[in-house]
Amino acid sequence: MATDYKFEGWLGHSPDAVNGKMEWGQFEPKKWQEDDVDIKITHCGICGSDLHTLRSGWGETPYPCCVGHEIVGIAVRVGRNVKHISVGDRVGVGAQARSCLKPDCPDCSSGLENHCARENVNTYGSIYPHGEGKSYGGYATYNRTHSRFVFKIPESLSSEAAAPMLCGGVTVFSPLRQNGCGPGKTVGIVGVGGLGHFGVLFAKALGADKVVGISRKASKKDEVLNLGADSYIATDDDHQWNIKHARSLDLIVCTVSSEKMPLSGYLSLLKVGGTFIQVGAPDGGNLPPVNAFTLIANGIKIGGSAIGSPAMIQEMLDFSAEKQIKPWIQTRSMKDANQAVVDMTAGKARYRMLFPAIVLRVLVQLAAFGFVSGAGLPLQPVLVTTIPETPSLENLAVQRNGRLLVTSTHSSSLFLVSPNENWTSSVVIHQFANLTALLGITELEQDVFYVTGAVTLTASNPYNEIWKVDMRSMRVTSNGEVVEPATVSLVVAANSGILFNGMTRLALDDMRHILVADSINGTVTRIDVTSGEAIIVIDDPKLSNSNETNLAVAVNGIHTHGDKLFFTNLNQGILGRVPISTSTGQQTGSIDVLATDLFVADDFTLSADAKKAWVTMNGAYNLIEVDVLARTKWRPNSNFIPPCVESAKALFLTGATLYLTARNLAKAKEALGALTSSDRVHLLQLDLNSFQSVRSCTATFLSECQSLNILICNAGVMTPPEGRTEDGFETQFGTNHLAHFLLFNLLQPALLAGSTPELASRVVILSSVGHRFGEVPFDNVNFDGNYDAMAAYASSKTANLWTANEIERRYGARGIHAWSVQPGAVLTDLMRHMSSDQQDGLTKDAYLEKVFKTPAQGAATSVWAATDPSLEGRGGKYLEDCQIAEAWDPSKGAWGPGYGSHAYDEEKAQRLWSKSLEWTGLT
Repeated sequence: MATDYKFEGWLGHSPDAVNGKMEWGQFEPKKWQEDDVDIKITHCGICGSDLHTLRSGWGETPYPCCVGHEIVGIAVRVGRNVKHISVGDRVGVGAQARSCLKPDCPDCSSGLENHCARENVNTYGSIYPHGEGKSYGGYATYNRTHSRFVFKIPESLSSEAAAPMLCGGVTVFSPLRQNGCGPGKTVGIVGVGGLGHFGVLFAKALGADKVVGISRKASKKDEVLNLGADSYIATDDDHQWNIKHARSLDLIVCTVSSEKMPLSGYLSLLKVGGTFIQVGAPDGGNLPPVNAFTLIANGIKIGGSAIGSPAMIQEMLDFSAEKQIKPWIQTRSMKDANQAVVDMTAGKARYRMLFPAIVLRVLVQLAAFGFVSGAGLPLQPVLVTTIPETPSLENLAVQRNGRLLVTSTHSSSLFLVSPNENWTSSVVIHQFANLTALLGITELEQDVFYVTGAVTLTASNPYNEIWKVDMRSMRVTSNGEVVEPATVSLVVAANSGILFNGMTRLALDDMRHILVADSINGTVTRIDVTSGEAIIVIDDPKLSNSNETNLAVAVNGIHTHGDKLFFTNLNQGILGRVPISTSTGQQTGSIDVLATDLFVADDFTLSADAKKAWVTMNGAYNLIEVDVLARTKWRPNSNFIPPCVESAKALFLTGATLYLTARNLAKAKEALGALTSSDRVHLLQLDLNSFQSVRSCTATFLSECQSLNILICNAGVMTPPEGRTEDGFETQFGTNHLAHFLLFNLLQPALLAGSTPELASRVVILSSVGHRFGEVPFDNVNFDGNYDAMAAYASSKTANLWTANEIERRYGARGIHAWSVQPGAVLTDLMRHMSSDQQDGLTKDAYLEKVFKTPAQGAATSVWAATDPSLEGRGGKYLEDCQIAEAWDPSKGAWGPGYGSHAYDEEKAQRLWSKSLEWTGLT
């Protein structure tokens, strides 16, 4: 079966290739077999092995050779025999492309495929047996590899981070894991470069007591300590280093590939019985001589390690996703591969270099911040697991990796459950010897939880404890086997008629204090988790036992949201909300009762925007939804992630360089979070209310970049009171249409420059289903004298649609394609100007009720339009729900799917273009 894509890449034809003499060309991959996977490469790391191979340092290289064995991309063709990979999956390939995989092979049959002596095929530069061809690596457009050596990349691990792990990472992870790196061990990493920096990161994440970086120059010390090392040895600058630090390490992993390294000195650093593992291989393969007495006197073990088995690579990827390992990376354009190889040879990498296959530049407009979530849909419950050890589950918390911590009122064990892995049962995190019941649980730092427990729930003076459970040290395999335990420590104990129950953090940025409900006394206590200090901060009758029933338990579940504490009172059957100080937890105002008649209201959870609460009814077997939204109409929520940010996050994962524009840069930074720390993310000031601001923003961009690949016009305003932009246009028409029109035209030369035959530039403009409610009134675009906010909104959204169509007509043949997008029904702050009746009409509309989207779902069609190869050359369309829309069917209702009858009016679109050139001063 022929493919419709070409295998092309940077080819070395002689040892001189390492000096920047590779040539771009086409190559023939191995013959296709039904166990193979074809991968469209998006990222490829630059590894030291590439340099050795290009210059024939490890033996004669079979030129032409395309190097690169730290490959991440998208599976585009999958053989019939492949079960774990599907077309469209994000996958990776390391340094090995195949082994014999025979059941009688002692290596392959025992999971050591990387040591297979019969048929060990490297990802590049190997000749396949049986006339199948030669292997070619990842400095290329596509790669073909046996599926056993193709790995799915965990969702929470970026392609940028995963690629260099596939060789550089596993080369050090494997010997660390196999030689006992963890608590109680002191570990040395010799050579803190591309490989060694992974050694420091992994040794710390595996829980080693002490990690020592060992390199030649003292100038590297600060960087190595910033990586996480506890100390540093500079061998060139301290001639007594081997004496000062003798017998101090349990394990050394040496990444240096030099015949002149002080090997005997390194060995002297090992404790009696210590282990030295060599992973660096010099040209020629020879190591310095070793003093036999050093080995004998200290009982030292010396070994080596070759990359890692497929199982070890997958374990490393899962571990890295769980622990959020972030290698230090420099990205270089694939077109600059020759210079990158020269720089890598010169030792300029800090610490790994990476090629995104195509370095895209994307300009994304970020909308206003302050959003509320869409309505949820009824869900079919799914049984995750049964915990036979206890009949009564009480509370739970979620780890970043999706695993659940679960407490029970009938057990002293804290359980770990994984809904997404093939565990046969739950895992016991820890059993608390002094307790019989566990109650509240909350997370303060990432993967650091606090748990409340009691000896008995029926005693008049129950004994209480609060424990810290640090999950960062816990290692559990994907099949539920505990490798390393959690670290558990007592925070506070109390036995004076207190029942610590529900628990929550005081504030998002406070890592020191938690709030705990005392269900007997009807109070809330602030606990300092560092000192154990306990101070009552809320004592209000609405939290207490009213004595009107026999139910002794009063305030039960508690959760903070900004400067509000939400609570349930089991005795009084209420859900309430109390304003608090986010610094002290003290009550600052009167309590608002949100719901009554909640019989034995137990714990509850809040939606992300605190507009909905779901309350469990103890003993009544009911889950009750409380619509807090009805009491707090459309109040902005600064903690909610808007669709435009979800678009930016998704596009960042492609390896693109992002230029993100916003009117308020401080709020943009807050919403984007850690994304802004990347050198691939740049923030630009842009106020769409002003043509001058648009011109200033584009001038700033063009001073840094002469080419642009993707422009996404996200921002806008909806149904505001009548107003004018700085340039005198009706607010919606001026902001939603004219500012975007000007932005495109000023960036049009850069978009043309960024377009290639393989990947044309793209423009994505957000329109709306609202375009169907009106056309552009050319004789009165300002709606002077008869302002109708919805009609003006419809005019601006029609203008967005017509502009995209006209861009396609004018520039499609020249390499710029454009689409208009209906993002879908996402309840956002965009609707803040609507009346209560209009808001109610939207939330209760029969069609919209079924199709409200999350912010990520709302971003999906924009991201699809910006990136999907199937849309190449098919611009000028109105898109919704990640597909080309059909014409509107009135039977689906006013807000139903589809485009209006005027959407593709070419004459009016051309007229709008001409008038817009005039209105923006471009003619």
